[in-house]
Amino acid sequence: MEAITLNDDISSINKERCIGCGNCVYTCSS
Repeated sequence: MEAITLNDDISSINKERCIGCGNCVYTCSS
C-alpha cells in the first residue's frame, strides 16, 4: 500500500515538475 501511495505521489510530482519533459522518467503528454 505504501508503495502505491509513493508511486502516486511521484507520478503527481513528476507530472507537475515534468514541464520540459526532458530527463523525467514519467512520460507526460504535452
